[in-house]
Amino acid sequence: MLFLLLSVTLATSSGYYNFQPNQRNVQCHCVPLHLCPDDEMALNGLLDPRIGDRVCPDPNEVCCDQKENTKLTSSRCGIQGGGRVKSRITSKTTASFGEFPWNLIIQESRDKDMYLYKCGGSLIHPRVAITAAHCVSSYVGEPEKIRVRAGEWDIESRSEPLPFQDNFVEEILVHHGYSALSLENDIAMLILSGGFQLEDNVRLICLMSPGEAIVENRCMASGWGKNAHNNGKYSPILKKVQLPIISRSLCLEALRSTRLGPRYNLHESFICAGGRIGQDSCKGDGGSPLICPLLEESDRFVQIGIVSWGIGCGIDGIPGVYVNVPLYFDWIDEQMNDRDLDASVFRL
Repeated sequence: MLFLLLSVTLATSSGYYNFQPNQRNVQCHCVPLHLCPDDEMALNGLLDPRIGDRVCPDPNEVCCDQKENTKLTSSRCGIQGGGRVKSRITSKTTASFGEFPWNLIIQESRDKDMYLYKCGGSLIHPRVAITAAHCVSSYVGEPEKIRVRAGEWDIESRSEPLPFQDNFVEEILVHHGYSALSLENDIAMLILSGGFQLEDNVRLICLMSPGEAIVENRCMASGWGKNAHNNGKYSPILKKVQLPIISRSLCLEALRSTRLGPRYNLHESFICAGGRIGQDSCKGDGGSPLICPLLEESDRFVQIGIVSWGIGCGIDGIPGVYVNVPLYFDWIDEQMNDRDLDASVFRL
């Protein structure tokens, strides 16, 4: 099963306003109340709701002060955002702003100045993304038709504490063993024409070399895909789901009970996760990361998988199938070194 594209045109404007009340130099970012921490709300008696001229045109938004100190709280890979970005939203299924700052949107060009959602991806270097090969293999000869967006959260809104960033693709590297029929070795690297600026909503995910210890029952998949296989709806806001890693033997047994039949063999390039009813990645999530916390550093994450395929979505007892990312650690490292790109940024 291939993951279908989401035909949503992505906006490019951003809701920033500059003003100087009482000689304060403030860059006012108009956002919904729940996206502005209390200590960054630039109200303090400066705005009177009874007056006609509002700083923020939308009465449901507040002026969120952009601090002059914009340094990251940490530049290490695998660390979630949360220094300057604190959302009031807490949910088991909706990601908060900056919770998965390595998640990317892969866009394809359809017409001039129009880019549509294609797949998900993840950032492992300011100039390098990884995704599923089935998402981008048809564009190897014309990488300029692919654009990558980092720092996105709600694709229908520009009222966010920090803006997204876009970069074009310079080179698409599809693994030499990729099979479009079986989806074996379903991994690709995107070399970007420019580097992303690391912010609280744009960060790198670590890659796990073989042998690293993770918490296998607390892994997370995230993306903008559908909430059901049939008649499901795509999510405008980044969603998340907690999934356990499933052993190969249990996964193979489950997959053989489906239409794949009793002779199906799971290729070594795949791992499995999930199998709980209603908890799964789905159509539109292809290319998105599956991450797990480190056993000895639970607030730091590594990418262990890439959303690849499945039998339906969220069926009880049937796990989803992901690219076995640690298997490609050396291949990724080699491609980076060949292009004089620092591979140490995604190492633990």
